Amino acid sequence: MSQGNSLDTTVAPADQVKTRAPDDAAVLDAAATELLTERPVMGHAPCPLDAHPDAYALRINGGGAGMFAPPGSAIIVEPIPPAPRDLAVAYFKKGGTPSIWHVGDSFAPEFLNYHPDSEVFPLIELFDPTDGRHGHVDCCSIEKLHRVHSVHIPDEVRQKFGLPPDSLPVFDETPEGCLEHHVRDACNYPVLRTNDVALVDISRTTLEHGALCLIAWGSNRERCGILQTNLRKTGSRGLDPVWWADPVNRPRGPGMLERRQKPGGMLYASDGPYTPEHLQPKIIGTVIGIRSMERRVALGGAA
Repeated sequence: MSQGNSLDTTVAPADQVKTRAPDDAAVLDAAATELLTERPVMGHAPCPLDAHPDAYALRINGGGAGMFAPPGSAIIVEPIPPAPRDLAVAYFKKGGTPSIWHVGDSFAPEFLNYHPDSEVFPLIELFDPTDGRHGHVDCCSIEKLHRVHSVHIPDEVRQKFGLPPDSLPVFDETPEGCLEHHVRDACNYPVLRTNDVALVDISRTTLEHGALCLIAWGSNRERCGILQTNLRKTGSRGLDPVWWADPVNRPRGPGMLERRQKPGGMLYASDGPYTPEHLQPKIIGTVIGIRSMERRVALGGAA
């Protein structure tokens, strides 16, 4: 890993549940359908019809994988390399339990097919799915990297930890009427990751519940940042709805809040409450997507 961007490879341990036989790859019988509404028992997990014939399931234990896959959920893993922005399971050559990562935009599958006699090796860009921390891992340390096809979250786990936020579309070009904002932190992870280029429609400045907005701070609007505008009821009887500016990267249920409050956890603060008249003038625009980036390759090894 690059110095100063170290990532904890044990933050999202996963225990193998079952490797599914190829002959039942596209079968969803009554028992499997029933599992969609129940917590999967050890040894079984519902399999989507479009998964790879050799897909297998991993059950998430320990601290989970952030908003994507809280403890008690299961991931369906395909034995093929991931694409940029995919979730992936890494098997490291040093051994240990497999771990879950969010793959960076600079990744390419050929990074894993390096020549052993090479003097220069690519570094694989990864994000810690528990809090969005960003770093790089030497490709030589990874034995295999498998793509996560989907996540199965049982109802009781969903109620405790909440659902992950929806992702933003990726644009090849910046649409007319939009400005670009460089994301510098994990405040809105996983919707916006560090080094993403957020596209902000400056014609959309009205208050919308759940919208990601570029908001100006200070009397001279010299600072700005992206937060989610939410209308919430306050007071003992909840009769007075007010506006708040919230980070996306915040606990979405009591289980996640408990884990974030432990030593080493990360919490981003909300700002508010606001009246509509106070918050609306601060909105520069609404985030509508992410601009795709030309692939940047980080290199390691000796030159």
